[in-house]
Amino acid sequence: MRGVGATDVTTRLIRPDDAEVLARLESENREYLLAGAPLRSDDYFTVAGQRDAITHSLKRYDAGTNLPFVIEADGAVVGRITLNAIVRGILQSANVGYWVDRSVAGRGITSAAVALTLVAISDE
Repeated sequence: MRGVGATDVTTRLIRPDDAEVLARLESENREYLLAGAPLRSDDYFTVAGQRDAITHSLKRYDAGTNLPFVIEADGAVVGRITLNAIVRGILQSANVGYWVDRSVAGRGITSAAVALTLVAISDE
């Protein structure tokens, strides 16, 4: 899917080896993301902290309660998008949380990622 301009946007299931890039992005964007993010300990912004967060997210994914993805733009990880509190059955609901690197904000990447994630959850 394309964002604004010629940006190729994809989403995929988060992997443990994403910890390094996510730690860097979370650290670089810490002030920028403060407005909508929960307060985090300094450990969260380390590679080990990101590995722990990824492990926790993947356990919830295995339980069917969330869908943790990374957002890629032109092949590079630029953020995260997660469907949380997934409820199946007649209600079919979830909460969505997402962020992208400040350097790519405003280019339609997040909107494309939301659309891709909704398609992914409907395919499950």
